[in-house]
Amino acid sequence: MYIKYKSERGSMAVYVTVVLFTMLIILSSLYMTTSSVRKSQLTAAVMIKKAYESDNNNAEKIYNSLTGGGSSGGQEQPEEPEIEYVTDGLELHYDAINNTGTGHSNTTTTWVDLSGNGNNATVTGGTWSDNYLSFTSSNSSNGVKTNSAFPINFSAKTFNIVFNLSQVKDVEALLGSRISTNNGLMLFNYNSTNALTLDTVQGGTRTNIGDRLVANTNYNLTVTFDNGTLKLYNNGTLLNTTTYTNGTLNNQLTVFTAGARNNSLGMVYSVKCYNRALTAEEVMQNYNMDKETYGF
Repeated sequence: MYIKYKSERGSMAVYVTVVLFTMLIILSSLYMTTSSVRKSQLTAAVMIKKAYESDNNNAEKIYNSLTGGGSSGGQEQPEEPEIEYVTDGLELHYDAINNTGTGHSNTTTTWVDLSGNGNNATVTGGTWSDNYLSFTSSNSSNGVKTNSAFPINFSAKTFNIVFNLSQVKDVEALLGSRISTNNGLMLFNYNSTNALTLDTVQGGTRTNIGDRLVANTNYNLTVTFDNGTLKLYNNGTLLNTTTYTNGTLNNQLTVFTAGARNNSLGMVYSVKCYNRALTAEEVMQNYNMDKETYGF
């Protein structure tokens, strides 16, 4: 009996020894793995520190390669450039928000030219809101007209108008310079011809340059003249290219009126004129600025 008991104790001792030895091996492996990971982390940290001290750009690359992308937060991201209106060649700019040149007035009858060229205009029959001038009643004397002559050379010119027609009648005068019928320039919206047209300088010839406009729709129309080539844009996108006869005018510029005709009904947000043909990129730049300014 004694010998058997001693044998069982010996077996137990061997078993315990094996278990303890196995646990030591496992703990040792875990320690070595942890140490290896920690060592890798320390190595990465040292590399980043050295890289930042020598070259911030390389540090960003090293950090991203070690962490699988993302920003280390160590470098400032470049700011996006602010959008601005094209000013090169700007000779007239009416803004319904800053309609006085120093802010906004709901009672002013003078629309101040922000280009600095003094091409101010008189407003008749219109009502100011925070960001537009509206016309709700028809009268041949209503509209916007420059206080003095506005010279136009059709070999190099750009017109831009941001507006919304509240009603489409037989004819809507949008923007132009007209002394009398068949003598001047006028951008018309014609219901009878179902087209957006431009009256020529002489002879009363009308050139269809686009589809007829519809009511209650925001438009940002730009017309450029470049030595006989006319281009029509809406909302920064080119719609049509055609030819046009060069000429000159020296009449008052009018908005939403064509003299003897009743004024158009709707809202005018902005008018801009340039003494050169804007490029497609510049037209888009102005459209983006208008969109930011007026919310559409």
